[in-house]
Formats: sequence, C-alpha cells, structure tokens
Amino acid sequence: MPSDCPVRDEVVMCLPNRVAPFRWPAWFRADGGVWRAWCPIINVMTQARTKERASERLQEAVDRWVESRAERGVLEEAIAKAGIVVTDAFWGEVSDEESDEEI
Repeated sequence: MPSDCPVRDEVVMCLPNRVAPFRWPAWFRADGGVWRAWCPIINVMTQARTKERASERLQEAVDRWVESRAERGVLEEAIAKAGIVVTDAFWGEVSDEESDEEI
C-alpha cells in the first residue's frame, strides 16, 4: 500500500460502569515498513510492523487513556475537552443487574 493512502478503521472506548461503548475513528498508514495508527479525537498514536498489531496497540493506548483519566477523576473533563458531547443520561451509573447483562 502506498504510504500516502491512509486506511480508516475504528477503536472502541469503553467507559467504566457504562453500557454503551464509543466507537471512534482510527487512521492507519503504511510508512517505511511500519504501520502508523492514530485516533484523532483524543490524539493518541502508535506504530507496529503490521496493521493488525498497530490496531491492537492503538486499542491498548486508548484503553490506557481512559483508565488514566478515570483514575485521576478527570475523564468527563477530558472527554469534553476532546469535543465529545454526551448526555446526562449517558453518565448515569449502571446498576449491578445491568452490568451483568450481555450487550
């Protein structure tokens, strides 16, 4: 694949105790023997030798982004700063019964 032809895909962001995950765009591009991966909404990047591994690494980086901000208590602020608008209903806690249900 030519390096100037990015491939669009997606990463999934699951928030703690929430029912619905976000699906965010991710871009992949072959560049000099490596695949570069980027989630532009939160500006997270990584690279690997294969697209599959770059995708895995990007998902891991997005998960760490969420976990880090949740642990510091700034997740809602970080999501708002990224320009993502969520309703108050989205931030409502999931009951124990709901969290055990398969989605």
